[in-house]
Amino acid sequence: MIRKVSVLVVCVLALGAVACGQQSKDQAVNVDTGLDAHALAASADRTAQAGTAKVHLTMTVDAGSKAKGSMSSLPSMSGDGAYDTSSGLSSMTIELGSSLLGKVETVQHGDVSYVRMGALDKVAPSLAGKWLKADGAKTKALAGSSSSLLTGTNGVGDPSAILDYLKGAGADITTVGHEDVGGVDTTHVHATVSMQQALDASGADRAKLQQSLDKMTGAGKAFTSLTLPIDVYVDGDGYVRRVMVDFDLSDSVGVKMQMTLDYSDFGQPVSITEPAAADTADICDLYATQAARHSTVTAPAGVC
Repeated sequence: MIRKVSVLVVCVLALGAVACGQQSKDQAVNVDTGLDAHALAASADRTAQAGTAKVHLTMTVDAGSKAKGSMSSLPSMSGDGAYDTSSGLSSMTIELGSSLLGKVETVQHGDVSYVRMGALDKVAPSLAGKWLKADGAKTKALAGSSSSLLTGTNGVGDPSAILDYLKGAGADITTVGHEDVGGVDTTHVHATVSMQQALDASGADRAKLQQSLDKMTGAGKAFTSLTLPIDVYVDGDGYVRRVMVDFDLSDSVGVKMQMTLDYSDFGQPVSITEPAAADTADICDLYATQAARHSTVTAPAGVC
């Protein structure tokens, strides 16, 4: 249980993506004429420019017989969150498919990540009810620690970050048809996204996207070489309503994942509150507490 909670804390803190930067100028997107790579990128920009949105997350995990270490017990999950690009704030409350781990809450403000989970009450009673805080340097070190595949699910902490990946879509985009997403008619397209192409096309947001990729499975350079199948659902106003990404990492860690993000309430007010200092504890406090009880527990290199 201690090992599982420690791994999960590393995972969730690494989920926090950097805050969204300024996107390019608003562009109209005509979905009736089909979506090419340019239109898909424009729809990503238009969605980010809405400033705020609510997001519903689902993630399924298929851990095969060759899953390595903690990968074999990764839970599927669902959650709800929101983002506000003008304030650099985003949040997500995740329900994990495990009675031991339960609910996990995250808040991201700029490059500072916060996470709170009920499971900490059992392994670190002195931190019960506290938000664990990690600044950008510690979050990056945690992401690079290879503690868990979930460090690669960037876009959860800041659910707007994954929109940048759409800029890596190549010319081979297939229109699947019209489908309903949350009561809204959308055009469903299937594409293959190159992480390197997304990085090259990110322009002024390159630094943000590079930080995002650095968190992917703790190895950004390796991740930029990947191409991923992705399904995107765009409404008649050019807003992205759903993004579904398949991560096939069976060769490296024996796991496949599918992440779906549903976006809604564009431009509407959202309520996101950064935890007060009195309600937080540094991530190093968790490792210190566990190390005092278990000699085998140590913080990943570069964290504490």
